[in-house]
Amino acid sequence: MYHLMITGYCLGKQIKDAMDLFNKMINANYQPSKRILIHLLDTCSFLCRLLVGEMIHKYIEDHDSLRCVDVLNSLLKMYIKCGKLEKAKNVFESKIKDRITNVQSWNILIHGYMKKGLVNDVLNLFERMKQQPVIKPNRFTLQYLVYSAKSASEEERKRIYQYIEEVE
Repeated sequence: MYHLMITGYCLGKQIKDAMDLFNKMINANYQPSKRILIHLLDTCSFLCRLLVGEMIHKYIEDHDSLRCVDVLNSLLKMYIKCGKLEKAKNVFESKIKDRITNVQSWNILIHGYMKKGLVNDVLNLFERMKQQPVIKPNRFTLQYLVYSAKSASEEERKRIYQYIEEVE
């Protein structure tokens, strides 16, 4: 019952009601599913509710069983959307150590850098991505690289096109 109602509140962008019910759920000793945490984080992202997102992040960190790549990706998106790119980077770096990332995790952070015009950070992260044994750039990664070239210096633009040729 909690899950359905929280999902409904999240879909209606009613984060206060969703969080009230989330807190009741926790106080009643029910553990939320990963899907509920994703809904809550996605709603925080959409509404730019950083403090609520940080409370959910703390809850996730306190409960190992809730750590998974999909929750991580929602957490990254929430921090980036709320303007906390450095916080997103810190979360990402800690999850790399725990081996809880996928290509989408990398793309989310690359996209965040791209939107801020941080071309050098885009290129450095892409370079690290290529060195990962199981993570391979996909079409979204390449789109973000091409888009980054618009605000890149001549030297950075050459690096971008060289990377794209290597991948294709």
